[in-house]
Amino acid sequence: MRSLTCYRLKREVLGKPVEGPDDYIDFENRQVVSYGPAEGRNFEAMLFMSLAHRQEPPWADFIRAEFADVTIRQTSSTAAILIVRITIRQKGVFFAFPFGGGGRFLLRQGVWERGYGLRTALNLIYPRKAVFDEDARLVSVDTKRRGPNTVRARGQTSRATAFETFGVDRLRDVLNAATGPPVDSERWGRRISGADTLSMSGADIEFDEIGDLCHRVDGAHRRSDYRDRFGWLDHIQPVGDTELRDAECSRCFAQAQLMASIWAHPRLWTGSGSSRSGSISTHDKVSLALISAWPTTCGGQHGSPRSMTWM
Repeated sequence: MRSLTCYRLKREVLGKPVEGPDDYIDFENRQVVSYGPAEGRNFEAMLFMSLAHRQEPPWADFIRAEFADVTIRQTSSTAAILIVRITIRQKGVFFAFPFGGGGRFLLRQGVWERGYGLRTALNLIYPRKAVFDEDARLVSVDTKRRGPNTVRARGQTSRATAFETFGVDRLRDVLNAATGPPVDSERWGRRISGADTLSMSGADIEFDEIGDLCHRVDGAHRRSDYRDRFGWLDHIQPVGDTELRDAECSRCFAQAQLMASIWAHPRLWTGSGSSRSGSISTHDKVSLALISAWPTTCGGQHGSPRSMTWM
């Protein structure tokens, strides 16, 4: 029984198709040694390890101020990342499994699929047509609220409870992570957590089964079970591409300027202005039209996965 965490990696890095596992690794300012590839029944894997220098712990000088003769041994931490390639629909798909405290830092920034683990975990915690207690499925959620200051929060309970217990505001909060027991604990372990990564606690997995695990993760992610209760997640999508993000921000800013300009110059509107009979004024009609068009002009059509974006 062990705990495993995996990332689903993108097929392109810096706009170029991935040629091999090395494309995902950050080799700058560190010594990295690669091993493999190792071939299994339905996968191919390469291991990358960072060679850390031995050093004293950061609290050593503080202790020696009073205990000058104490012996404090130098320590080193080992970080590793396992890149696994499987074939799905005749195309190569890569997953990454980090090990050690710094394993995830061996990956280059932005090479993994954002939010992949969250939807996968929700599919496993709330599978469609399964028999379970719908009011007691989650033990932890992570949220982020954007504003003048970004506020991150984690809600935890002593035992599994309903999502509503955590008081998440669907209009203001972004759900970043969720943790709970999967319905099929024999295959997935006693607890599963989803964010960008998918983490499995107590999973009974041997190395030669890593390809099967990647196929199961991919299959779980493809399901749409989470939409029965968390369909609103599809209205908020991460934007990792800096060019696309800048274009979206520029477009939204231009629309905001247009709204402010029209609001400040009502004489530019057509119509007769406010009505004394209680009907909607031209001012209000223009305001409502602009507000209704806002999601369309800033990221996509109403109800589409890009209706809103977070970065």
